[in-house]
Amino acid sequence: MARIAYFLFMMFVVVVAAVEAFQCNGPENQRASALCSPFTRNAEQQEPSHECCKAYKTFFESAKTKEQKRELCFCEHQNIRGRPANVAKIDALSGKCGVPFMFSADDSFDCNTVN
Repeated sequence: MARIAYFLFMMFVVVVAAVEAFQCNGPENQRASALCSPFTRNAEQQEPSHECCKAYKTFFESAKTKEQKRELCFCEHQNIRGRPANVAKIDALSGKCGVPFMFSADDSFDCNTVN
């Protein structure tokens, strides 16, 4: 009986952790936004900082499922509408930071196509 209860508890922990892994405006997004703003919003800075790339990668890797990746796309578009930035530089972050390219930050990109 104790093994069954432990197993059910662990399954609950895994499910809760998976559901809570991605937050659009959670701490990972806020950190990446703050650290990458000098690159994405400043024409003079040509390369993202190491700290920006580390935060950007952490934020992107927090979206694990197809649904979370789509939410990440919508989140990125929403954030750009609220604080205009250079879309080309945002799109370049993937390559510059070693993160697989998932979607464009361009508002015309259909986030429902993200897999």
